Amino acid sequence: MTSTLWPQVKIKNNSGVPTLSVNDTPSFAWTGHRPFLPGHVEAYERLHHAGLRHIHIDATCSEDIFHPELRFWVGPDSYDGSAQDAWFKQVTQAAPDTLIQLRIYCGCPQWWIDAHPDEAQIYADGSREHSFQRCEKRAIPSLASEKWRQDLKKALKNYIQWLVESGWSRRVSVLFLGNGITWEWGILGTDKMPDYSTAARTYFQNWLRQKYGDESALSTAWGRPIGFDSANIPSAERRTAASVAGLRTIPIHQDVIDHQQSLSDMDTSLLLELAETARQSTEKNGPLIGCFYGYTLSAREHSEFTGRYGAGGFTGGHHAFSRVLRSDCIDMISSPFNYANRRPQDGILLEHVALRSVQIHGKLFFDENDNYTLDGRPEDERDGTIDIGMATSRAEERSMLHWAWASALVRGKHQWFTELNGWVGPFKENFSNVEYLEEIRRLNTLAEGCMQLDRTPYCEVAVVLDERAIAYLSLDNTLFRDRIYQVHPSWLRHGTPIDFILSDDLGENACPQYKLLIPAGPMTEKGRAKIQHYTQQNDCLLSNKIGTFPSKNLNQELSELMHKSGVHRFLKGNANVWASSDLIQVQTPEKDQHTLHFLHDGNFKELISGDVIEVKNKQVERSFHNWDVQVFARI
Repeated sequence: MTSTLWPQVKIKNNSGVPTLSVNDTPSFAWTGHRPFLPGHVEAYERLHHAGLRHIHIDATCSEDIFHPELRFWVGPDSYDGSAQDAWFKQVTQAAPDTLIQLRIYCGCPQWWIDAHPDEAQIYADGSREHSFQRCEKRAIPSLASEKWRQDLKKALKNYIQWLVESGWSRRVSVLFLGNGITWEWGILGTDKMPDYSTAARTYFQNWLRQKYGDESALSTAWGRPIGFDSANIPSAERRTAASVAGLRTIPIHQDVIDHQQSLSDMDTSLLLELAETARQSTEKNGPLIGCFYGYTLSAREHSEFTGRYGAGGFTGGHHAFSRVLRSDCIDMISSPFNYANRRPQDGILLEHVALRSVQIHGKLFFDENDNYTLDGRPEDERDGTIDIGMATSRAEERSMLHWAWASALVRGKHQWFTELNGWVGPFKENFSNVEYLEEIRRLNTLAEGCMQLDRTPYCEVAVVLDERAIAYLSLDNTLFRDRIYQVHPSWLRHGTPIDFILSDDLGENACPQYKLLIPAGPMTEKGRAKIQHYTQQNDCLLSNKIGTFPSKNLNQELSELMHKSGVHRFLKGNANVWASSDLIQVQTPEKDQHTLHFLHDGNFKELISGDVIEVKNKQVERSFHNWDVQVFARI
């Protein structure tokens, strides 16, 4: 039965990958977004004129701590959607006939925490207040508070009812649930070591009951007599203590490991309760439900910076992704490109998450393309510790646009543009160049024409991540940063695709048959068993021992490992390649003529230039220019 209250949007396994379908038609669904900034809808207007018919808008079912002006939940059993109604009208006047993805921040109004101080998150020093980036909020509820969860779910139900009664539901394709650090579900305040509230302690004790079953098993695991009711949250000193080689010792640190894993489960349990509420509050054929989550690839050591930004560091709650992916109430995952190295010369535009796991579980994935154009480039240049994707010339700007578009198209992803200026730094338009916008229009048309091509991923190499083993790392451990996060862009420049997959999904249905695996650091017993079973069942080589970090020289060793394991390389040189059954993307900074090694003979169209080429003996010669991106579609 067709819904009359919500748009007709579904996920279909179209041509090998989960794809957004609108009115039963698969769509690339290129989307425009900018954080709420009164009076500034230029990005929406310009991207709409460039042909984009999907928009992503900030909203809240309660209060957005970053944009309290949008508050919906104004008092006990009192709701007011007028501020959001005005904002939605302003945006949709600039971008008419568009479908809306609502980024719904699920935050706490000040009046609620004032009325329920005992439900507050408590830090290791006993305080209830802390500062967070880009907002004036100082106290927040414990994620474990049952009172907060029940009241918040009620607010979400009332918000969805308001969307229906106001008529906005007829344009809303996605309810995108946000919480924590910048909507991304990183636990707020992790730089000050939460949460020592009564609710959090009770949650931890119940979590232990579920894991161990009886107190003798708990005592054995912790190496000392302990009961569930006497198990306390480890002190900040124990949680932050350095350890031998950056690894926690079992059983000495098992309580710390358990607590850190429980933080991720506490975080995701709230997310999934809200997702279930959203699903139950909409029709069976209602909107899709999405979130930011699962930033295991970019897990970082504990510091003031990592505790306040992104996923919140090792303790930020992002390591229960398998649980999220197995939920029937989550349809869509998103992340920005990670910030290790986005340079077209030697970097990569890659998500924070294990994309192959997302697609194995039939979820949509949307890139958040927050790269800066030449016009939008910040003047302060930032501090250089992260790469935020800043074009330095028109040629580089165009190349980065092609690269982001091509990687989404070939890898079976979707994508939204975001304009961060005004949210980060002074306001400057990011999408004001006429030629750039015209190129977006052209690329959007090309992408929509490719939706019937077979985009089943082709990949023979995978980095295997065991998210639960992140808790084995002491918080000062920099090996994950140095051996995985900061260097993975170089691995992806060997002329062949590389997957990132959770160990839980290795060898499962729809998992590709890999020839080379790169185990990424410590492994749980389950993770070890998954890799061992996979290598026994398949002719597969390991780059390093299971449970260890890749060699610091892995980038130099990869060519030989690929040759030894029989991995197909589309270009032998400094090149980022993504491939599917009918599409191949090649990006290289190396000018001149290159021999490309295809998987099949036949005719192909290079989409960006329009050239039609014939591949014979599975080879073709192509000329490349600086940072050139070429995309070949089988015809």
